[in-house]
Amino acid sequence: MSQVSICIPAYKDVEGIRRLLGSIYDSEYTDFEVILSDDTPGNEIEGLLEDFELPIRYVHNKKPLGPAKNWNQALSMATSPYVKIMHQDDWFTHSLCLGRFVEMLDQNREVDLAFSGTRQVTINKSDPEDLSDFYDRAISPVQRSLIHQDWRNLFLGGFIGSPSAVIFRRTDERFDTKLKWLIDSDFYMRVLSSGKGFVNDRSPLVCIGVSNTQMSHALAQDKDVNIYEHRYLFQKYHLEKAQEYRDKLIDVCVSYDGKYSDVQDLGITKEEYKSVHRIHVKRQREFYKQLILRKLHLSK
Repeated sequence: MSQVSICIPAYKDVEGIRRLLGSIYDSEYTDFEVILSDDTPGNEIEGLLEDFELPIRYVHNKKPLGPAKNWNQALSMATSPYVKIMHQDDWFTHSLCLGRFVEMLDQNREVDLAFSGTRQVTINKSDPEDLSDFYDRAISPVQRSLIHQDWRNLFLGGFIGSPSAVIFRRTDERFDTKLKWLIDSDFYMRVLSSGKGFVNDRSPLVCIGVSNTQMSHALAQDKDVNIYEHRYLFQKYHLEKAQEYRDKLIDVCVSYDGKYSDVQDLGITKEEYKSVHRIHVKRQREFYKQLILRKLHLSK
């Protein structure tokens, strides 16, 4: 049995899968299996596999499962003690990265989850080989302290980041198919609710491919998805007793031009809503004020 199962849910992105498999092939750490669950209608992804001498277990879904169910199928096929999801737009930054992920769990046997920093790389669809536009991102000390104190503080923000930046001990937990945008935060919350904690490395061990055509880009701007999913987690984890979670829910509602009626049934008072709304309006006014001042300065 291998030590880590690298689970790849795939859908159509041939160049992305090629890049990812190449980064796995180059890894100095080799005690792994690759599980590829493919939602692609054709056989173009399967055709890539012969280019890489890797221990791959491949399944082609005759009927596409969709993102969350495809993720879960890949997880269900994992047989190793450690599980490492890698999305098709992402890849390991260099040959030592997979080994570092494994090392974090090996050296911290009391924790169930480990994560790293990321390198956010702009994918140029007209030139997929050009990966020169990027920046590195990692959890801040304040954010780390927040989720160390209480795993429920992940409701305040996606501090851990993409599933590609995470490794965890094999679990019966699965991604909640009712979610799209907060699906990863919800999964981390359930894993961390065991109280065993986490460990992290701020180094960018994975590259996250970024483009404005990704589903995540659309979801980040979707009013209905954001309000629904924050409501859903607010209820799922019984967050109504803490003011910071109540304020977060209101802030999401206000930020996406929602209405008081969108949160009224969750016990949010009109006074609470108005208080957060005033802060939001003040922030907006300051933002546009600074924008105008910068424009005036540049025009001189």
